[in-house]
This record gives sequence, structure tokens and C-alpha cells, in this order.
Amino acid sequence: MRRGVYAVAGFILCCAAFSGCEPEIRVDNRSWGIRAVKEMAKEVDGLVEVQVDVRNVSIMTINFSYCFMWYDGAGFALAGHQPEWKTDVLKSGETKPLRATAPSPKAKKAGIAIRQKETFGSFE
Repeated sequence: MRRGVYAVAGFILCCAAFSGCEPEIRVDNRSWGIRAVKEMAKEVDGLVEVQVDVRNVSIMTINFSYCFMWYDGAGFALAGHQPEWKTDVLKSGETKPLRATAPSPKAKKAGIAIRQKETFGSFE
């Protein structure tokens, strides 16, 4: 399985291609408080299911939004699929799984975008 995690200015993009290769993780912005610590994928009944475990490594509670994106085997975004942004909160030191199931059997790759919400975090 080949994977990558990318973070730029409070934005993480984690892509997984389901090919049996070893994970490849790259985080470009270490100053932001959320880290992808584990990525998993499996196929169930012809649909890809993914999970990305994220951890808050800062001393503050972080409000964030995330969405999963789906791609075909050639890397093109699935036609007709509209990513849905969800919101969540991570307390300092907390790890949480973010999960999604592909909307179609045509999905062979997944990505997750994570962005910090505009509000400021709070100290615990």
C-alpha cells in the first residue's frame, strides 16, 4: 500500500493507493498541531474503507474540519462525488480515528483533507 501525508499551512492531505506497497508518509508543516499517525485501508463487499488516525500534538484543543476524497485507479477524482466537510475536535494529546467508505466500487484511491477551523484553540 502506498500512502502519503502532506501538510501545508494547517492543511493535511493524506492519500492512499491500495497497491500493497509500504507506507510513505511526509508531513511538511510540523508547526500545526494535528498529525496523521496511522492510515489503514481494506476492501469490504467491493468498496474501499479507509481509516486515518489523527493525534493532537499541541497543548491546545483544536477544532478542525476534514473531508475524504475518492479517486479512480488512474488518479482522477470520481465523477459525481462531492466531498463533504465534517467538523470535529481533538483535545491535547488525544488520538481519534477518521473513517470513510468509498461511494463507488470505481474508487481505488482515497485522500483526506484536514484543515484547522478559523477559531482559536483553547488551553486545557
